[in-house]
Amino acid sequence: DALKKTLLDARAIGYRDPRTGSNSGTYTAQLIERLGLTAQLKAKTKLDDSDGEHPENVFQALERGETDLQFGAITEIVMAHGIELLGPLPDEVQKVTLLTAGIPATSPQPQAAKAFVDFLTSPAATAAMQEPRHATA
Repeated sequence: DALKKTLLDARAIGYRDPRTGSNSGTYTAQLIERLGLTAQLKAKTKLDDSDGEHPENVFQALERGETDLQFGAITEIVMAHGIELLGPLPDEVQKVTLLTAGIPATSPQPQAAKAFVDFLTSPAATAAMQEPRHATA
């Protein structure tokens, strides 16, 4: 209910255009539909279709004050210039993306690749990735 109220009260909201193939944009559009707010939010929704090679650019409209609220993956939000991560969506509507790592059998440097994967799965790296962080200017 608080999420619905926040969306309805916002002057403008933004997220990645689902037509770009963006997972977060597709999920956000589906969430808005599931909440029954598609028609009510249509006029105040700004879809971003910027170059996908720089996902942090999705948040430029928020930085410029064109939107009050912008949805995206946490990994993109923390990379965005001048944007503060408010936190994840409520658990009941949050979508968690599982990332995996693998080492090709033909890797020219399998030991270095394994060391990197071991680092990513270490307790210290896991704790750092789970800790909410704020993007800084």
